[in-house]
This record gives sequence, C-alpha cells and structure tokens, in this order.
Amino acid sequence: MSVRSISVRFLFLSRIVTSLAFLFLLLLFKGSSPAYADFLYVVTGSINDNGGIHNPTDFTVHVKSGDADVAGSPAPGARGPGTLYTLPTGTYKVSIDSISSYATNFGGDCDSGGNVTLSPSAGKTCIITNNDRAPRLNVVTSVINDGGGNAVASDFVIHVRSENVDVAGSPAPGAGSPGVLYEVSPGSYTVSSETKPSYTQSFSGDCDASGNMTISLADQKTCNVVNTFNGGVPGFPETGNVLNDFRLCLDSGSLPWIITGLSLVFAIYILVKKQGQVGEKHEDNDL
Repeated sequence: MSVRSISVRFLFLSRIVTSLAFLFLLLLFKGSSPAYADFLYVVTGSINDNGGIHNPTDFTVHVKSGDADVAGSPAPGARGPGTLYTLPTGTYKVSIDSISSYATNFGGDCDSGGNVTLSPSAGKTCIITNNDRAPRLNVVTSVINDGGGNAVASDFVIHVRSENVDVAGSPAPGAGSPGVLYEVSPGSYTVSSETKPSYTQSFSGDCDASGNMTISLADQKTCNVVNTFNGGVPGFPETGNVLNDFRLCLDSGSLPWIITGLSLVFAIYILVKKQGQVGEKHEDNDL
C-alpha cells in the first residue's frame, strides 16, 4: 500500500473522529445546559383614586418556579419597564405580598392567577395592577310601628353628609336591609333622617348616637337608622312651625280616629245642651 493511500485513509478517519467528537460535545452541552428565554419583565402599578397612598415599590413581588423563588425574587415592585428576570423555559407564577386595602389584578402575558409560560426566544411581560379599595357605607333604615304607626322605611328621607354637604347618591329614600350603598372617600360622615311627626329617630351599628362615623380606606361599615312611632295619632293632625303648614292627612289609618273624635265632640255637645235645658227649667220654676 502506498504512502499516499495511507495518508488519504488517515485523513478520512481523522475527519470522521473529529465530527463524532464535535457531535458528542454538542449533545453533551445541550443536555447539561438549560434553554433560556429572552426575558420575563414584571411591571407593577398602583392606582390611588380612592385615597390610597402606596406606590409600586411598597409592594413585594415574587416570581416562583413551583414553590421556590427564582434568582432575584422577591423584589420590590417596579414601574415600567419593570424588573427583568432571565429564566429557563417553563411555567412560572408571579405573585405579590398583598396590602389589604388594595385589590390586585394580573395582566399582560400572565393569566388572571399570575401564571406565565416561557419558551426559548419568546420574552414575556407580566403586569400587576394594585387598585385601592373604596370605602363602602351601607345605611339601613327600619321602622318600629308599635302603638299604631303606619310608616315604612321609604317614607323617611336619608342624608349622608361630609362637612354638611351631601355625598353622591344622597339624599335618598330609606331602605331596609341590606340598605343603600354609598362608595365614599376616607373621612368623617354624618347620617341623618328627615323627621316625621310622631316618630323618634335613633342610630346604631357603626354610627354613634348622633349618626356620626369615621371610615378608612377599604372599610365596609353599616349605619342603622331606626324610626320609632312614639304614640301620637297617625296622620291626624300634622303641624309645622307656622299656621300655613297645618295639614290634615286622611287615610285608612286616620279614619277611625276622626270618627272617634267627632263622636266625642257630638256627645259633649249633647251633654252641654241638656245641661242648658235643665238650667232653663230651674229658672222657670223659680219664677
């Protein structure tokens, strides 16, 4: 065999060995090295339209694989472009240490539960929005008609005021449970009811005895307004502070009282008249 033939064969075999070695190293590297996505950005925002004061950095954000935080997690929230995480392909869960006075929602490439799946060369962005919760005030009106009253809750006009100014939705007719809902800002409020003759007013629940209350961000409070019939004659008569305000209310509840009153007046008239006739006879006899 010639030297040239041996050289050609050796060169051919060396190329095969080199190719196999390169392929082996490539497979080894691929098997031991994770495939990385381009990026995962987590953007945190806060909405303070109901009196809230927290910024994105006040919220602690987690990115987890299974139950474990990834490298760089947890971290303070950050506005756009957000916090960058370089991660292997797979599924991750983004979450936040919540603040009770805020509602949290997920958007962008995260689903509503904060889950996101990364694939090679497919960077994604998860958006977290924290919105301050508006305080809520329920005003429940009830009526106690023991003794003959006939009013109902809607007969009473209810006010909710802040510094003597009615809030949105006030005044409104009273309503039984669950009452009338008001979304207000944090602060102090006074609940009141326009009075009706023969009824006294009282307050309970989260209101004090005068109808005053203080409400904070995300609070849900209830004020009970109780109107109690105090034993007057329902609907007869109602009087104001001036003569022109005098009103006579005729309804099915007041009719028996009217008949009774007229009968009593008639009986007194007959009695007085008879007494007058007897007196006249005595005077005639004396003459």
